[in-house]
Amino acid sequence: GRTARGVIGIDLREGDAVAGVAAIDEAYHNWVLTVTENGYGKRSDLDEYRLQSRNGKGLIDIKTGDRNGEVVAIEAVTHGDHLIAMSGEGQIMRTRVEEISTVSRNTKGVIVMNLDPDDEVASVDIVPESAYSDAEPVADDAGIVDGDSE
Repeated sequence: GRTARGVIGIDLREGDAVAGVAAIDEAYHNWVLTVTENGYGKRSDLDEYRLQSRNGKGLIDIKTGDRNGEVVAIEAVTHGDHLIAMSGEGQIMRTRVEEISTVSRNTKGVIVMNLDPDDEVASVDIVPESAYSDAEPVADDAGIVDGDSE
C-alpha cells in the first residue's frame, strides 16, 4: 500500500553506495557500460553478471579509487548506440559504444574521455541508434551533407 516501507533490494556493506540502475532487455542489450568521474570506463558482456535475489550483496563492476574516481553512470547498451559525456567544465564528447573496449567485470577500464587535471565527468547519456539512423542527413553552412565530398 501507499504507506508500506518496501523491501530491501540490495544489502550494502559499510561505505558502499548504489551508483546507478540499468534496465536490461536481454533480447536487445549486449553490454553494461560503466563510466567513472576521472574519464575511465568499459563495456562488459551481460553474461558476466549473474542474477541475484532481493537482499543480495551485488557484484563489483569496476574498480574505483584514485585512478578512476567514483562511478558516474552505468548504462545498458547495444550495437549502434552512442555515448555522450559532459565534464563539469563543459567539455563534451560523443563516441560509438563499440569504440570502448570490452573488458571483464571487476577491472579498471580504459580512458573514455580525456579531461583537464581539475575536471571530471559530470553527466553521461546514451543515444540509441534508432534516434539518429532515421534522421535526414543535415547539410552544413557550405551545403555539404555528411559523407559528401567535393
